[in-house]
Amino acid sequence: IKNESRKIQEWILGQPKTDGQMVEYDKGNGQRLLVGYTEDRVRKDAYNREKGIRVDEVRRFSPFFYQAFTILIQFSSRSILFFQ
Repeated sequence: IKNESRKIQEWILGQPKTDGQMVEYDKGNGQRLLVGYTEDRVRKDAYNREKGIRVDEVRRFSPFFYQAFTILIQFSSRSILFFQ
């Protein structure tokens, strides 16, 4: 949305938010913009925002803990983790 004109931004935000619905905007010159909305995407984006906030809080309050937290995230698929 942020790379579109103000007119297109307002049009996008004015569309009804119905799960799974796609709408089309004709931009002219053979270009069109397809905009979709899904509840799954809303949940995923909310989770990612919360995750980012948690990481920022950890980074701000404890740089050492942030480093360990980063290592934990990178190796979260392993069942045993070792820290030095």
